[in-house]
Amino acid sequence: PIYNKEQYLRRSISSIQKQTIKNIEIIAVNDNSKDKSLEILNEFTKYDKRIKIINNKKNRGTLYSRGIGILNSRGEYFLTLDPDDEYHCKTSLNYLYTTAKKYNLDMVCFFYYNLLNKTKSKKFNEFNKIITQPELFNSVFVNSVLKDDIITNKMIINRVYRKIFQSFKSEIFGKRWIYHDDNIFSILAHKYANSSLI
Repeated sequence: PIYNKEQYLRRSISSIQKQTIKNIEIIAVNDNSKDKSLEILNEFTKYDKRIKIINNKKNRGTLYSRGIGILNSRGEYFLTLDPDDEYHCKTSLNYLYTTAKKYNLDMVCFFYYNLLNKTKSKKFNEFNKIITQPELFNSVFVNSVLKDDIITNKMIINRVYRKIFQSFKSEIFGKRWIYHDDNIFSILAHKYANSSLI
């Protein structure tokens, strides 16, 4: 989902293009940007046919834009990357995919690093381990407090992503969500996935 991110967009998309796994699709949902974001996207599509641009006719927010991306995706797994984020390791997507396939996982969670305040994302579980339901859903909360509220640190099998989208599709198209869309996605991902590496 992209809205007025011209200063970050080239870096973000380039980090995807550099991944060692090449059989991917890059769905860029331009959320009616007023800056040069669309112009930059069009430049990328001239030499990378994996990039598909979807233009929202008006600004609809990230929740709607992610939903549109899901509906237009064909891949087995789905990741969402904010336009001011990037992958630092060229093998990131390959590692996530091979891990998911090796252990037959619906979801793989991973750490992220905040460059602004130089912090690593908190661990929302003890150690790297595979968990299944109902432990998987319970792991999203600690003492009734949501502790895994990010969606951009997860690779999720497409059918689970589509189920998440279908569960509140009327809400997405009924109004513009401004806050907490990551929370909603994360909670439902933990609910609908059968297994995950956390």
